[in-house]
Amino acid sequence: MREFVGEIALTDGSPSDPNPDREIPYLRCKECGTPCYVFEVEVGHVTEALCLACGNDVVSGFTVGEWDDDEG
Repeated sequence: MREFVGEIALTDGSPSDPNPDREIPYLRCKECGTPCYVFEVEVGHVTEALCLACGNDVVSGFTVGEWDDDEG
């Protein structure tokens, strides 16, 4: 099963309509809620991610952060 957030696919496989121009500011770990900046994007979708706080490295365990998210 492929999970999408906006136009970004968060699992293996290529999305039907990738947007390689979209910049992802950060990911948010679903396990602990920490913003994560260690990730790889290829052809408009996240291929690897790592949460340095809890060690989560399952790509589907993250959501895409947005520029206007309030962090505090």
